[in-house]
Amino acid sequence: MTIEELATEEGKSSQFEEMVEDGEDPETVKRILEGMGIPLEGRGLALEDTEHIVPFDAQKEFHSEEADRKLAWSNTSHALFTFMRTTDGYDGDPEKIKQLDYPNPTDLEIYTSDPEFRSDHPQSSRYRDQLNKTNISQAWVVDQFPLLNVLYGYSRGDPEPRNTDLKRFTHPRGKNTVPVFADRAPSEAIVLEIDRAAIINWLVANDLLDESAPEDSRYSVPDTSDERALKEWFLTNIATTELENPFADIEDEITEAVYTLLHSMSHCLLARAGEQCGLATDTLGERVFSNIPAIVIYASTTESFSIGSMSTLFKTRLHPWLSQARDLAEDCLLDPACSEDTEGAACDACIHISETSCEFFNHSLDRRLLEGKDKITGFWEPAIQNSSERTSDMNSIDEETE
Repeated sequence: MTIEELATEEGKSSQFEEMVEDGEDPETVKRILEGMGIPLEGRGLALEDTEHIVPFDAQKEFHSEEADRKLAWSNTSHALFTFMRTTDGYDGDPEKIKQLDYPNPTDLEIYTSDPEFRSDHPQSSRYRDQLNKTNISQAWVVDQFPLLNVLYGYSRGDPEPRNTDLKRFTHPRGKNTVPVFADRAPSEAIVLEIDRAAIINWLVANDLLDESAPEDSRYSVPDTSDERALKEWFLTNIATTELENPFADIEDEITEAVYTLLHSMSHCLLARAGEQCGLATDTLGERVFSNIPAIVIYASTTESFSIGSMSTLFKTRLHPWLSQARDLAEDCLLDPACSEDTEGAACDACIHISETSCEFFNHSLDRRLLEGKDKITGFWEPAIQNSSERTSDMNSIDEETE
């Protein structure tokens, strides 16, 4: 079943079961229902396969209010659907989308496995090595990345949502309806899937996960060789509702560590992207999906000259971009003051960017999590092993055994 069918079809398995209980032949019933275009499976199929996956902040122990728990589920489904749509493309009936623009992704492997592309771009032989050094497992360039900016109203006073009222706009022509101003502006984007095993190993190295913890403990270490177990760990241990308000502290320790790591990494990448693609940094934007985990860097300008800039960066300038992003985490003009800041090593001289480009208003940033310092093991230090290195080690062991 396609992701669209799972999202929209309820399925008629109960109708099928009732007819079978009444004595009808199962195969005949199935053939009749399918001939009528009635799906037997739908969202129920997905629910059965994923019922054990519950976001940490969707549990009553974390949030007592149902609205907060529903928000946790909403955040999870939004991140998953956005990531799958922008990396797999549209998976439904093409006849239904003739007049619509849906994301059109291209996997980096499609380029690097093409002999003609490798001949035209010999530097592409360095791409995989740069991705491994940056702990990125996969990369895509996406045309028609879905961007929708919505403006409902305004608030005054306290930045804490619970302590203020959201004032809606009045209708510009005096109608008795609530206006919602929206701008749908699909753009080009680069989607980077961060290596899950590397993040887990980094959390262990910094004593945020414990290899001796009981298996049912939230602080136990998942099997880094099992990709399904890794995906489930991120979906169930990142409290996305903690990331709703950039002006409030992230109270959950694991969520804070993972988000700050990814957000700092995103800023290093975004700050150096402009130099390579020709766009000003303040015309770029970011989205961080901590529970995937993935980073999206996109062109937020609506000017026509931005078309093709991210694609050119992805196809021809990937290796210097990633290398310079890692270099940015190492030094700051204001060191040692910046690197020793107890609030986090980040300032206007290094990884702060325009607040119109940052999704979190330059909060939750610390380049020490990337480069390492004192008692902090950096994510980009050689000691942090990612899944590709583990595979390489296993292959070496296999060869020695043979």
